[in-house]
Amino acid sequence: MGDIQPKHRKIVPDLNNIKILMAENDELVFLIGQKILSNLNARVVNAEDGQTAVDLVKNGDFDIVLMDVHMPVMDGMTATKEIRKFNPTIPIIVVTSDKSNEIRSDFSGLSISDIVYQPYDPEYLYTVIWNTIQKTPSLKNKL
Repeated sequence: MGDIQPKHRKIVPDLNNIKILMAENDELVFLIGQKILSNLNARVVNAEDGQTAVDLVKNGDFDIVLMDVHMPVMDGMTATKEIRKFNPTIPIIVVTSDKSNEIRSDFSGLSISDIVYQPYDPEYLYTVIWNTIQKTPSLKNKL
Protein backbone atom coordinates (compact mmCIF):
# COMPACT_ATOMS: atom_id res chain seq x y z
CA MET A 1 0.00 0.00 0.00
CA GLY A 2 3.00 2.30 0.15
CA ASP A 3 3.56 5.18 2.50
CA ILE A 4 0.22 6.69 3.43
CA GLN A 5 1.39 8.49 6.52
CA PRO A 6 0.56 12.22 6.75
CA LYS A 7 3.55 14.47 6.11
CA HIS A 8 3.04 16.55 9.25
CA ARG A 9 2.89 13.49 11.51
CA LYS A 10 6.23 14.34 13.14
CA ILE A 11 4.96 17.58 14.68
CA VAL A 12 1.67 16.20 16.02
CA PRO A 13 1.25 13.77 18.94
CA ASP A 14 0.32 10.28 17.90
CA LEU A 15 -3.13 8.85 18.52
CA ASN A 16 -2.12 5.83 20.60
CA ASN A 17 -4.82 6.48 23.19
CA ILE A 18 -7.61 6.98 20.63
CA LYS A 19 -9.90 4.08 19.73
CA ILE A 20 -11.72 4.48 16.43
CA LEU A 21 -14.64 2.43 15.15
CA MET A 22 -14.70 2.25 11.35
CA ALA A 23 -18.17 1.29 10.17
CA GLU A 24 -17.20 0.08 6.70
CA ASN A 25 -18.49 -2.92 4.76
CA ASP A 26 -15.88 -2.77 1.97
CA GLU A 27 -12.85 -4.72 3.19
CA LEU A 28 -10.37 -2.91 0.92
CA VAL A 29 -11.61 0.53 2.01
CA PHE A 30 -11.38 -0.60 5.64
CA LEU A 31 -7.81 -1.84 5.15
CA ILE A 32 -6.76 1.47 3.57
CA GLY A 33 -8.37 3.48 6.38
CA GLN A 34 -6.90 1.16 8.99
CA LYS A 35 -3.42 1.56 7.47
CA ILE A 36 -3.67 5.34 7.54
CA LEU A 37 -4.90 5.39 11.14
CA SER A 38 -2.52 2.68 12.31
CA ASN A 39 0.38 4.78 11.00
CA LEU A 40 -0.79 7.34 13.56
CA ASN A 41 -0.93 4.63 16.26
CA ALA A 42 -4.72 4.82 16.61
CA ARG A 43 -6.50 1.62 17.64
CA VAL A 44 -8.98 0.74 14.89
CA VAL A 45 -11.89 -1.72 14.98
CA ASN A 46 -14.19 -2.51 12.05
CA ALA A 47 -17.96 -2.89 11.95
CA GLU A 48 -19.10 -4.45 8.67
CA ASP A 49 -22.63 -3.05 8.85
CA GLY A 50 -24.62 -0.35 10.60
CA GLN A 51 -26.26 -2.63 13.15
CA THR A 52 -22.88 -3.98 14.24
CA ALA A 53 -21.62 -0.39 14.56
CA VAL A 54 -24.56 0.48 16.84
CA ASP A 55 -23.95 -2.62 18.97
CA LEU A 56 -20.21 -1.97 19.25
CA VAL A 57 -20.68 1.66 20.27
CA LYS A 58 -23.31 0.63 22.81
CA ASN A 59 -21.02 -1.98 24.36
CA GLY A 60 -17.59 -0.50 23.70
CA ASP A 61 -15.35 2.33 24.69
CA PHE A 62 -14.80 4.03 21.34
CA ASP A 63 -13.62 7.62 21.05
CA ILE A 64 -14.59 8.35 17.44
CA VAL A 65 -16.81 6.66 14.84
CA LEU A 66 -16.09 6.80 11.11
CA MET A 67 -19.53 6.00 9.67
CA ASP A 68 -19.90 4.89 6.06
CA VAL A 69 -23.17 6.04 4.52
CA HIS A 70 -23.97 2.95 2.44
CA MET A 71 -23.84 -0.33 4.38
CA PRO A 72 -25.86 -3.52 4.56
CA VAL A 73 -28.32 -4.41 7.35
CA MET A 74 -28.54 -0.77 8.52
CA ASP A 75 -27.32 2.27 6.58
CA GLY A 76 -25.05 4.91 8.09
CA MET A 77 -27.76 7.51 8.65
CA THR A 78 -30.00 5.07 10.53
CA ALA A 79 -27.03 3.81 12.55
CA THR A 80 -26.09 7.40 13.44
CA LYS A 81 -29.67 8.09 14.59
CA GLU A 82 -29.62 4.94 16.74
CA ILE A 83 -26.26 5.83 18.29
CA ARG A 84 -27.47 9.35 19.08
CA LYS A 85 -30.34 7.86 21.12
CA PHE A 86 -27.92 6.47 23.72
CA ASN A 87 -24.71 8.42 23.06
CA PRO A 88 -25.35 12.00 21.99
CA THR A 89 -21.72 13.10 22.37
CA ILE A 90 -19.47 10.55 20.64
CA PRO A 91 -17.90 12.20 17.59
CA ILE A 92 -19.24 10.67 14.38
CA ILE A 93 -17.48 11.45 11.12
CA VAL A 94 -19.50 10.50 8.06
CA VAL A 95 -17.60 8.72 5.28
CA THR A 96 -18.90 8.75 1.70
CA SER A 97 -17.87 8.93 -1.93
CA ASP A 98 -20.96 11.07 -2.66
CA LYS A 99 -19.80 14.69 -2.81
CA SER A 100 -23.27 16.16 -3.27
CA ASN A 101 -24.66 18.69 -0.80
CA GLU A 102 -27.48 16.25 -0.05
CA ILE A 103 -25.27 14.16 2.25
CA ARG A 104 -24.60 17.10 4.56
CA SER A 105 -28.28 18.05 4.62
CA ASP A 106 -29.33 14.41 5.13
CA PHE A 107 -27.18 14.22 8.27
CA SER A 108 -28.07 17.68 9.57
CA GLY A 109 -29.59 17.54 13.01
CA LEU A 110 -27.62 14.40 13.92
CA SER A 111 -24.67 16.30 15.40
CA ILE A 112 -22.04 14.80 13.14
CA SER A 113 -18.51 16.10 13.54
CA ASP A 114 -17.58 16.24 9.86
CA ILE A 115 -17.68 14.45 6.51
CA VAL A 116 -14.73 12.68 4.88
CA TYR A 117 -14.86 11.74 1.22
CA GLN A 118 -13.53 8.57 -0.37
CA PRO A 119 -11.11 7.70 -1.73
CA TYR A 120 -9.27 8.66 1.42
CA ASP A 121 -6.79 11.51 1.31
CA PRO A 122 -4.53 10.63 4.26
CA GLU A 123 -3.76 14.30 5.04
CA TYR A 124 -7.43 15.27 5.03
CA LEU A 125 -8.55 12.25 7.07
CA TYR A 126 -5.93 12.97 9.68
CA THR A 127 -6.80 16.68 9.76
CA VAL A 128 -10.51 15.93 10.30
CA ILE A 129 -9.73 13.47 13.11
CA TRP A 130 -7.22 15.86 14.68
CA ASN A 131 -9.72 18.76 14.56
CA THR A 132 -12.39 16.51 16.07
CA ILE A 133 -10.05 15.59 18.92
CA GLN A 134 -9.19 19.24 19.53
CA LYS A 135 -12.91 20.13 19.77
CA THR A 136 -13.66 17.28 22.18
CA PRO A 137 -12.24 17.94 25.66
CA SER A 138 -12.41 14.29 26.77
CA LEU A 139 -10.35 13.26 23.72
CA LYS A 140 -7.94 16.16 23.93
CA ASN A 141 -7.06 15.01 27.44
CA LYS A 142 -6.16 11.51 26.14
CA LEU A 143 -3.20 12.77 24.12
